[in-house]
Amino acid sequence: ELTVYSTPSELIGALLRFCEAVNTSSTGAGVLHLPVPVLAEMRRQAGEPAAAGVLALLPDQAQRPVAERFLQTLAARPRVTSFTTLRSSEPAGVASREFTFLQQNGAGWLLLPSADGTQVMDVRDGDAAAVQALLTAALD
Repeated sequence: ELTVYSTPSELIGALLRFCEAVNTSSTGAGVLHLPVPVLAEMRRQAGEPAAAGVLALLPDQAQRPVAERFLQTLAARPRVTSFTTLRSSEPAGVASREFTFLQQNGAGWLLLPSADGTQVMDVRDGDAAAVQALLTAALD
């Protein structure tokens, strides 16, 4: 089925409905800066009896409480929605932006590539309003 939306806000509303995004209260979790291999290992071990051991891989142990909450969300098999926006940029080329939204039992997380272009993912609290803001910024 092909649907044409006349405004970016209509498209964003449809995307939020599709991923069943809800607004949750922020946990004030802050931001995790996870090297991609550490994030991959967290995803692999989530739900396993020894999963807490993966927290020893964190580059900053001060982030451990946030990482524990994130690991709990991963273990609960969250709903995962990945977004990629493409925008024509002048004179030639395409600018893209990617992020992933995880949600489970009222906990929402956004995973974004680090702004500095390294192999680090920024993982932070997220909800429908945060997804809407990211999509709006990407489509403006």
